[in-house]
Amino acid sequence: ETTLGQRSPSTLTYLNGDIGAAGDADNCFNVVVADNTAADTLIDGFFVINGYNNDGGVSGGDGGGVRLQNGSAMFRNCNFTANYATNYGAGVYSSQGSPTFVDCLFYNNESFRGSALYHEGAGVVRMYNCDVMSNTTFQGTVFIENTDGVIANSFIHGNYAGNTGGGVEIRGGSSQVTMSQCTVVGNTCGGVGGGAYAG
Repeated sequence: ETTLGQRSPSTLTYLNGDIGAAGDADNCFNVVVADNTAADTLIDGFFVINGYNNDGGVSGGDGGGVRLQNGSAMFRNCNFTANYATNYGAGVYSSQGSPTFVDCLFYNNESFRGSALYHEGAGVVRMYNCDVMSNTTFQGTVFIENTDGVIANSFIHGNYAGNTGGGVEIRGGSSQVTMSQCTVVGNTCGGVGGGAYAG
């Protein structure tokens, strides 16, 4: 294809971290690394699956599907599914950038914080028309810390947090996060803020 208009909606392209032996032991720590990307970087139409980040080294257990350090790429029509991280951001881990997610699905990811998406530091994270479903975490399925964010026209459903923020968690006194035209329903947690928690 030479233009996006030529793309068939039935064409599925997978970026799969499940390499080598059966099971998770040798899976990629980060399926996609998009560090230092500019806002005109577009990643469109990919399934990002089966990242397994239990690394105690360079990647620090952050970001099973995608890692962005100082990254401001746009992800459009992407599916982040079945990724795992021992620490933050199983689906997507973002630090010190301004990434944008449009028409994306975050499904069945698991990590300690921000199983669907974790974003912290300078910059603004934006989510438009996204579905966040069936993710498992200890704190905040979508976790935004010490930074600003926009979540609009999105469906956040059926997620679980062992402690706080079954759907969304916002931390840091300087954080300003706007949610508009969203449906947040059927999320649960073991502590407070089954739908959303700010603290």
